[in-house]
Amino acid sequence: MISLEPQDLYNEIKDAESLRKKHLDITKDIIGYMVGRKFRTDHDSDRSPENYFFAYQAFVLPQLVFERPVVKCSTTKMVTDAETADAIEMALNQWIKETKFKDLLSELALDSLIGFGVSKVGLELVGDHEGQGLPAVFGDFEMTPSKPFAVRIDPSDFIIDAYCKKPSEARLIGHRFERDLEDLKLDSRYDPAAIEGLRINEPEKPEGSPFQKVGDRQTNRKTVTLYELYIPEHAKLITLAINGAGGADSTGGPAILRTAQYYGPKEGPFTTWGLYLVPGQVYPLSPMMALFDQFLELNDHAAAASDEAASYKRVGLVDANDPELAKNLKDAKNGDLIKAKNINGKQEMEVGGTSEGRLSYIDVLRERLDRLMGFSDAQRGKASGVTATEASIADNNSDLRLEHMRQKTRDNAHDLLRKVGWYVFYEETVIQAVSRVDPVTQKPVQGYVMGGVWPGQEQQNYVDLAIDIDPYSMVRVDDALLQKRAQDAIVLISQMAPMIPQMPYVNWTGLLDQWGETMNIKKFSEVALNLPMLQAMMGQMAMQQQAAQMGMGVAPGMMPPGSANLPMGQPGMPGAGPMTGTTSQGNGILAQSPNPMVGGTTHQGLRANATGRMPSAA
Repeated sequence: MISLEPQDLYNEIKDAESLRKKHLDITKDIIGYMVGRKFRTDHDSDRSPENYFFAYQAFVLPQLVFERPVVKCSTTKMVTDAETADAIEMALNQWIKETKFKDLLSELALDSLIGFGVSKVGLELVGDHEGQGLPAVFGDFEMTPSKPFAVRIDPSDFIIDAYCKKPSEARLIGHRFERDLEDLKLDSRYDPAAIEGLRINEPEKPEGSPFQKVGDRQTNRKTVTLYELYIPEHAKLITLAINGAGGADSTGGPAILRTAQYYGPKEGPFTTWGLYLVPGQVYPLSPMMALFDQFLELNDHAAAASDEAASYKRVGLVDANDPELAKNLKDAKNGDLIKAKNINGKQEMEVGGTSEGRLSYIDVLRERLDRLMGFSDAQRGKASGVTATEASIADNNSDLRLEHMRQKTRDNAHDLLRKVGWYVFYEETVIQAVSRVDPVTQKPVQGYVMGGVWPGQEQQNYVDLAIDIDPYSMVRVDDALLQKRAQDAIVLISQMAPMIPQMPYVNWTGLLDQWGETMNIKKFSEVALNLPMLQAMMGQMAMQQQAAQMGMGVAPGMMPPGSANLPMGQPGMPGAGPMTGTTSQGNGILAQSPNPMVGGTTHQGLRANATGRMPSAA
């Protein structure tokens, strides 16, 4: 097993940082070209007449993350775990709204386009809930409410095993961070004896940054550099300081400030973000990295052509005895007259300028870079000299590349959200306020989803839950397409509605939901059908048929007694679950409304009767 001795861990860190630096040296240059020369005065990168990096990220980034994702949660055990899956789904979607998750995804997606990204998931305390009428954790003052968090780790602070071939095989993974020394002394989690020997950092240029020259940082905030390391084979989190006292030499050495048992999903707290894999390498490949040489060649020729074009002059010559003709030509401004010997009358000549050969080669370089990046004039909004078929083929080819990057971004976001869901499922101090519209009463209902495995859920397992991101939720959908979907839905319902009472043996809710999935409309049957009214109508029709068979008439429009309480599995809607209209006493429900709900205005006796989940309304 990997050694937990401070010096051995520090050696692992140095090897990991050496490998990371080889990647960051490239990303630093990419960022420098992307932001241009006028972003900051201390930024000294070469000028970029062909700023493909900015144009590419400005086009691709909105294609990857435009809206916050919508989570769907399902389970293989629909009979026993359906309510739990519904609760996890609502909790995650509300958590996404509260944490500004879209901004986090945009940062990580941009990191992936430039080089690689890193996210970290964990649990943080949120104080008491007294402001919401819920002191402590539903009356338990020994438990402090908590909430999952997700943050971006700057790539220049990331640490990963330098000898593994992919992140899932890393034996050490973590990140570097800074803390004020005085704040660190007040943190009870860390060893006070080890803190006493720490030395503060000297101001320095951040590693991997194209900005901030060495020595221009005047303020010293008296911080210390720490490393938080996750060691999977030991299931431990270790906080290490590298400038502690008591090392092998007079300058001090590494010191362990904290060792804690890891509590979280088995995949660990960190997720690495990337778009393309490289066999045998732990770091992923970005499109900007792969095409960096092609960009530099195009940029160099474009810069040279720009200089040549700037040297272009159109001057006039007159007859005169002037030995300094060359100097005069060089210093002349556009339109000037120059004296020259043996000139009859006035003549004009052109000096400088670029050649047709260079301009032609620049076009070749542009075409090659466009082809490799999948970044065409049609996508820029400017296409000329191409047929509709050619534009369609190029667009489809580009869409395939973009869809791959979208899928990789969704996969990374899925890994992050699944780790967040782990804490919602297992940690009983997690409380997430949720709300929704009751599909029966069509009224808003509020409540809370509580984490933890509660009585009656001992056989449930998080691995049985499948968390998926709606593929259309993160991208921008064209307004015309949305209008067409709405029109198609209206046409479909108008055609199907007369057939529903005539063919009750068909699973109409299932068919509608399946069609809704293709249109990115979740639970379309609940949107399209008034289930309680349909249930009552089907019950009335059944009673009328039964009365007719028995010779008993039922007046038209008359509701048979008790028909509203018939389950949806009765004649007319086979396969649908029963509808409920009563307040439940278990399943984590604390509701004062007809719809079962976790939470509400009271919380007496919750632990004795609750599973901690919000069940579905159906």
